[in-house]
Amino acid sequence: MALFEAYRPRGTWMDHLDPRTKLAWLILLITIAFANPRWQVLLVLAVAIPAVSLAAGIPARTFYHSSLVLVIITVQMVVIQLIFNHDGHIIFQLGPLRVYSTALPMAFTGALRITVVMMAAMQFLSWTPPSDLTLLLVKCRIPYRFAMLAGLALRFLPLMERELGAIYESQGARGLALDSGIQKLKGLLPVAMPFLYRSFRRAGETALAMELRGFGRHPQRTFLHDLNLRSVETVAIVLMGIAASWEVYLKIKPLGL
Repeated sequence: MALFEAYRPRGTWMDHLDPRTKLAWLILLITIAFANPRWQVLLVLAVAIPAVSLAAGIPARTFYHSSLVLVIITVQMVVIQLIFNHDGHIIFQLGPLRVYSTALPMAFTGALRITVVMMAAMQFLSWTPPSDLTLLLVKCRIPYRFAMLAGLALRFLPLMERELGAIYESQGARGLALDSGIQKLKGLLPVAMPFLYRSFRRAGETALAMELRGFGRHPQRTFLHDLNLRSVETVAIVLMGIAASWEVYLKIKPLGL
């Protein structure tokens, strides 16, 4: 199972949305995650993102590996807070270890915040075609020679994951033990070196092919299609912008800014 699942048309309502609408949704989620300190709101967002993804036709397995990563991050945050957080009153003591009342709530809130940001980013990449992402950056006045890099990166991630899987299989066929997690860590160097070589080779082949086709020869270029923002999506973007601005206002209001 791939860590990153590339976009593919699924015939749902999400395929017809403008990427600017999807970007506004991503910005709203990230703004709420960083501006809102209440864990209840963050928990609702952490549940709402997979629900919206399922409604858009994105399979649940898309978030499987990221969930494992988030579990590891959560455990690390809990351990760090239990050791270094000394705010509040002591609720538990075991030898020199003192657990304070604010340790677990801060760890839980931080883990939820990271969960929302990570899942929102994966959701945006899973339902946004690389070509639409390039057009979105061009609409933002970014030169197309740099905007194309984002689309190429999205296309390269699944390809390089398949390359990595092929390297693991070939090294395993040569007798390198890669069954358990510990063995994979020990075999990281024999896998990483050919993976880097293949990555550089792929990048060089792609750059050569683009140069032979005259990429970057002219300051402007044409595209097969253009982005069309519907009136309903415009209203949705405005509403999401208002909601994000309100969250920022509530965040900075106590500071007197």
